[in-house]
Amino acid sequence: MGITVHYRGQFVDLDRVEDFEDRVLDLVLDLGGKAQVWRSTADDDPSRGVRGLLVNLEPGQDTLSLLISPEGWLITPFQIEEAERGELTEPPWCFCKTQFGSLAGHVAVVELLAAARKEFLPHLEVSDDGGYWETRDAKQLAHKKSFLDRAIREFSSALQQHGLTDEAAEDTDILLTRIERIAAKVQRTIGRPAEHPPIGLSDEDFGTQRDIAATEAQYDELFKYTERRKEQLNRAIEERLQRGEDHSTAFENALRDIGLSVPGDPEWPIDDDADDSNDLLDDEPFDTEADAWKQDADDAVNEFEDELEADERHDHPLLRRATDLWHTLTNQFENADASHEQNLRTLFRGLGDLVGGLAQATSRVFERDDVDEFSPMEEIHFGLTVTQLKRSLRGIAFARGALCNLRTVIEPSDAERFLSTLKDLNDGIVEELHRVRERFQGDED
Repeated sequence: MGITVHYRGQFVDLDRVEDFEDRVLDLVLDLGGKAQVWRSTADDDPSRGVRGLLVNLEPGQDTLSLLISPEGWLITPFQIEEAERGELTEPPWCFCKTQFGSLAGHVAVVELLAAARKEFLPHLEVSDDGGYWETRDAKQLAHKKSFLDRAIREFSSALQQHGLTDEAAEDTDILLTRIERIAAKVQRTIGRPAEHPPIGLSDEDFGTQRDIAATEAQYDELFKYTERRKEQLNRAIEERLQRGEDHSTAFENALRDIGLSVPGDPEWPIDDDADDSNDLLDDEPFDTEADAWKQDADDAVNEFEDELEADERHDHPLLRRATDLWHTLTNQFENADASHEQNLRTLFRGLGDLVGGLAQATSRVFERDDVDEFSPMEEIHFGLTVTQLKRSLRGIAFARGALCNLRTVIEPSDAERFLSTLKDLNDGIVEELHRVRERFQGDED
């Protein structure tokens, strides 16, 4: 029971893999998803490398594998070692289950594959249980998905109470219009090179006029830019390591590969003898915060537990509950079968964003009720706080979707408890986000 997209194909020009990765990464970030650039090689033959991406477009969907074997074939994560050893004899079928995601998410998967076939995989084969690939008929897909959703919910009280999407209550015409826009965005993004100038804020971006939408939009773009650079850096590091460089050398050279300087370079921007008290307001003010965004979930948890024992973040109830849930789920799935690896990876990446976002968003209380206007530093703090709270909300969405896909391996009562906790955390973060926005906007009367 369910809706699955099956696909197989061969990348015809392996010199364009990085271009493909960058375009897909742009799309995933624009749609609020997550993507991981992949690099690995056979232990005894570094020339046989697997490249590509693992993509989570929508909460509730399987990970979409866009991994590429040395021959250029699309493969699944379970076939990485076979591909590295040269044991595959033909392009395998890959698949992505979408039944627990949204209708728009299914369309995004299909349109991404269609755009990839046009630009990079001309012989791509696709079989879509929902029929959208063959017909591009969103109404037909909506009808089929609605039928399956009802059937699935009959067998799952947790899904009945903690549904992942609100599409069932959405006006059909509005939903179809939104789907058309997503399809157009996918085709447009994959169909052009990924080119992004560096993002920074100048003095002109700060002022007494509080435009909350514009400020949030700036920091949303900064966050996406940072996530994009993080994956590019990881890719460059892995490629350097595969050439035989040690970790320190690979890291420094990878920074240079993506256009960043390192200490000792002539263009290194920091003058140790200068007064840098105002540096945060010049040129590129966010290096430290951007580096913090790059931490994975373990780093986020360990840092505030080991280094900030007296920090106020320990007392924030949202962070405390999120951390408790992290530890509970770690114990719950400690001995999980390897066949659930993809969903577990999605679950803990989501929990990592939940905990990491809250750890940073609650690191300083956003309260200045006695002033009428914000300084540039306070405006920076607002932008980073809101961005990290939204990161936490996205993490919850993906964690909920992964839990629904893992419901067969845990007790129904446990699934209900975990989903209820995530819902409560979601509601609490939404309230905190509203409070921060209200404080920044101020009283306009």
